Amino acid sequence: MNAINKDIETLKHAGDQVGIAMSPLLTRLIYFEIATNVALIVGLLCLSFLFYTKKNIFPKCMIVYLVAQHCLLVLDYLVASMAVSSLMGSEGVLEFMRPFITAVIWIPYLLNSRRVKATFVRQFRAFQAPSLRPGPAATARAATG
Repeated sequence: MNAINKDIETLKHAGDQVGIAMSPLLTRLIYFEIATNVALIVGLLCLSFLFYTKKNIFPKCMIVYLVAQHCLLVLDYLVASMAVSSLMGSEGVLEFMRPFITAVIWIPYLLNSRRVKATFVRQFRAFQAPSLRPGPAATARAATG
């Protein structure tokens, strides 16, 4: 939350919209952050569905989400530090450590836990279009008819 307040203060002191207009990287950064936040929210909704329906791909998807969240945070921080030079500070380290510690705790648990293996047992079946080939009953009728 402190980083957001710092960004808002930077934009306020930049002379209204002139500060954003002078830095096209900052404009792209804002669009990138909006897109990544929307993608993370959609990912959480999908993970919620997989979790509550106890699908067997939930642990793998959760691991991918945790790794992606951390990678996106690092990428966002690097691009933001190029756009706004006053970004380095102790709160930046804390923002890196939270998802990292979360991943360090949850990834081994999801991979090794017997409870996870016993809970998420329902097969995930992706949507499949109906087959155009006749089924066994139609084939049997054609052979006898």
